[in-house]
Amino acid sequence: MLQAELERHAPNTVLCLGESGGRGKISLEHAALNWADARIPDHAGAQPRDVKVLERGPNALFSTLPNRALEARLKTLELPVEISYSAGTYVCNALFYNLMNWLEETDVQAGFVHLPYLPKQTLGKPGKPSLALETTIWALEEMIRVLAAPTAPDSSRALPK
Repeated sequence: MLQAELERHAPNTVLCLGESGGRGKISLEHAALNWADARIPDHAGAQPRDVKVLERGPNALFSTLPNRALEARLKTLELPVEISYSAGTYVCNALFYNLMNWLEETDVQAGFVHLPYLPKQTLGKPGKPSLALETTIWALEEMIRVLAAPTAPDSSRALPK
């Protein structure tokens, strides 16, 4: 479905989102691994174990988003953020890996961000980190502002002013 939407809309930037219930920060993913190892089945019942996402693909593909600029902007606003070097080995990683594979020969900037649980998702789960919906929305709006800002002629990934 994502590949069809990419073809249909021909975006300049793609920001995929997923949820990671154990994380307390917005995680800007750096690398997508060509590896699937699901501890539980997905919604369709598939549970790949120790297999490649794409049989002939490279071991890893990397975000082309300006993750350092995104991180800097969110830190300036005192929002909880980190650069993560593992999108896991489950559905989010597979989506991220396929996204980067489909866009590999293009100028489209793309990547993946994991979000913490919402507070209501942690009820009855003491110690599980969460982030308020309003804060999550604010962070996403700020990331979009950074991504929409014009870049310098030298393609610098520095934080826009």
